[in-house]
Amino acid sequence: MATRRGVRTESAKEGTTRIYNYIWRTYILWIVGIIIGVLGLKPTSANALGITLTIEKPEVVQGIVYFVCVLRTVYAGLNFQNRTNPFLRVDCLRLYIWNSLPKGTKSFRGLSRDYLIQVKKAVRSSARIDTLQSITFAIVPAFFIIFFSTRPLLRAIDAIIGLV
Repeated sequence: MATRRGVRTESAKEGTTRIYNYIWRTYILWIVGIIIGVLGLKPTSANALGITLTIEKPEVVQGIVYFVCVLRTVYAGLNFQNRTNPFLRVDCLRLYIWNSLPKGTKSFRGLSRDYLIQVKKAVRSSARIDTLQSITFAIVPAFFIIFFSTRPLLRAIDAIIGLV
């Protein structure tokens, strides 16, 4: 039986690129929060399109940036995981199978049962490694914010709850 490369492999690659771009923006926000903390910036007002916004608690700005980073990480984990997960999508699984077969042998014909089991194990391990790598890459900012910058995050949550 011949294997297909996958009908929507380009869409899977575009989805992966979209996920990584989203996560990179989260990293940029995390770095902005770190810079605000290191420099001790406490803005009292913000201007945008001629509108001036006065900030009553300037020490909360870093926490709000961190809070947005944590929310973006949760959103990425919930929304994007199903788009490139080979255990849920057939086109992604086909791409892993296609890449696991040896060069010049893009068919299952003539392969022994033991070799098919080896291909199956290779597909599963490479899919798990890729999934674990992307999850680890995505949760690094949230991990450091929650465990090492808890005080600004709690101040922001207190300010947001106090507004309601």
